[in-house]
Amino acid sequence: MVPQIDTKPEALVSPLHASPAEWVHNPLYDPDETVAYPDRYRDRLLIDSIHGGDIFPDHLSEAVDIHDPIIQDAYVREKDWGAEQVARRLAQKLGLPGILRVNVARALLDFGRFPAVSMPGDDHLNRSAINEPFASYLTHDDRRELLRHCFDPISSAFEHHVRGKQVKIAIHTYDKLNAAGTRRPLVSLIYRPVSYQHTGRIPFDVFDRMYPDHLAEFTADRRLVARISLELEKQGITVAYNYPYQLPEGSVEFRSQVWFFFDFLRRQFIDAHPRRVGDPAYEAVWEMLLDTNLRSARSSMLRSYLHLFRLVQPHLEAQYKQIRTAYEDIETFMQSHRIDRAYRLSPTRPSSLALEVRKDFVWMFEDDACRHPIQGLEGARWDNIELITDELARAIRIYLCDDRTPDPGTIPEGRPRRAR
Repeated sequence: MVPQIDTKPEALVSPLHASPAEWVHNPLYDPDETVAYPDRYRDRLLIDSIHGGDIFPDHLSEAVDIHDPIIQDAYVREKDWGAEQVARRLAQKLGLPGILRVNVARALLDFGRFPAVSMPGDDHLNRSAINEPFASYLTHDDRRELLRHCFDPISSAFEHHVRGKQVKIAIHTYDKLNAAGTRRPLVSLIYRPVSYQHTGRIPFDVFDRMYPDHLAEFTADRRLVARISLELEKQGITVAYNYPYQLPEGSVEFRSQVWFFFDFLRRQFIDAHPRRVGDPAYEAVWEMLLDTNLRSARSSMLRSYLHLFRLVQPHLEAQYKQIRTAYEDIETFMQSHRIDRAYRLSPTRPSSLALEVRKDFVWMFEDDACRHPIQGLEGARWDNIELITDELARAIRIYLCDDRTPDPGTIPEGRPRRAR
């Protein structure tokens, strides 16, 4: 039987009043229902879908014609067809209250990249949030308004919902074929940034250099990755790791990992130095370190002062010297207490995993290139969606029951029997 999922139509929609991101409630959610994994994890799991949106906001309706064939082609090509349906069914099977969904069309704004405009020739991993054709179609003011009205509210929604979570899984879908014409696996689990994969380092100009390079080795517990892979392979669902690409530095998974670490460092530092709370110099440093979406001009100026030795206006020099002293104090604390080592394999370290499902496995297309999807929910391949979400939910339950190291102080007297 086809699950009754109330969702928006799969079509270009404009103009339409809609939030750039929203919490989509699970209609089957019952807070009193018994789940087949430790109940304490129920409010510590987050499922999201950032590339399945259809919305082109009202304020752009006069700037561009969304019915332009070039825009329509970009919309179809960029959308993660079927990702939202997989995310919602997975949340239902785990007994979660809902999922976080980005409503804005990816062709217009890609929240999985840094907030800027792509340069000509940028490839898939190096591009920014605003890409062609909109990089050419929008004026400077249009771009600023797009980031202010869409990127920033999406960012606020994620910061609100990800706080306190232990496992964040982003559901994506990708094309059937590689550029060479070879067929991709049905699923790819992506948990390593592209820069670390190729150089073992994080680019100097991305996040603050206080973030240790070796923390970028993985963004998700590898036992979670292995468990998901094992359960899917048992059902004949082929799985790859970090293929055919890795996480771009601007991905939500990597940005959130940097944010999680600096938030952890801040809590450790405050516990040791409670009198520093509210100190303007220290607060400026924390603001800069936690600005992983790179939206703060003040933080950018401070980074350039600290690491590129750029000059500031004379009347700000004394203030910036105080901030530099606070920065050095925090860095010394991190190194002397080996905070990065404590965090790296800590059972409280959150996992951020990107899960790619092949588009044609969960959605019907008229072509191998996945450029002509069946519109509307009639395109969803519900049998396959049911199969893959059954196995994903099973894998996550086993991981939480059997594979995961218990959090300190939360080891129950007895543990629930794992669900098969």
